[in-house]
Amino acid sequence: MSDQTNQQNNADNPANQHLKSASTVKGVKIIKGDKVKSKIEELEHKCQEYLQGWQRARADYDNFKKETEKNIKDLREYLQAETMMEILPIYDHYKLALNHLPKEQEKSEWAQGILHIQREFTDFLKKFAIKEIPTVGQQFDPHLHEAISLQESSVVGEGQIIKEIKPGYKMKEMVLRPAQVIVSAKEIFNNKFNQDSQSERS
Repeated sequence: MSDQTNQQNNADNPANQHLKSASTVKGVKIIKGDKVKSKIEELEHKCQEYLQGWQRARADYDNFKKETEKNIKDLREYLQAETMMEILPIYDHYKLALNHLPKEQEKSEWAQGILHIQREFTDFLKKFAIKEIPTVGQQFDPHLHEAISLQESSVVGEGQIIKEIKPGYKMKEMVLRPAQVIVSAKEIFNNKFNQDSQSERS
């Protein structure tokens, strides 16, 4: 009777019930732990996919942003170039007028005022990185110069620019207008040029 009573008491003892429950729960955790591990691996895989997708989207956005910024920059430079093309002929005429300024009046107040305007004009062009294309004494470059005619010369080498007819300009690396020039050439080459020109006219 005593043994049965002890067994019954042990079964009813809350501490013993807790141990039994813990054992059972522990067993359940072990079973669920494998599933949790699998689930974690699945989630990690999905997170990696989402991360890679986000990285690709971010790279696409960065590329789009850079391309957009470049297009805006190119458009701005194009508009500036269009504006400068309208201004440069005025500058050319202004320089031609200065070439006819009488020497004896160069120090007069009105002449100094005109020369001051020229300096301001030059500073304005520098602000937009516009420079005149070098001509006389330079080797002819079809990317920078436009040969109006050829001229035989015993003073300079063949292909060198003898005279500038109309100035050319560059804005940074963009040629706004090639310089019109006269280029030195050997006699035989000059004759061939004249023959070709006559053939084209006829």
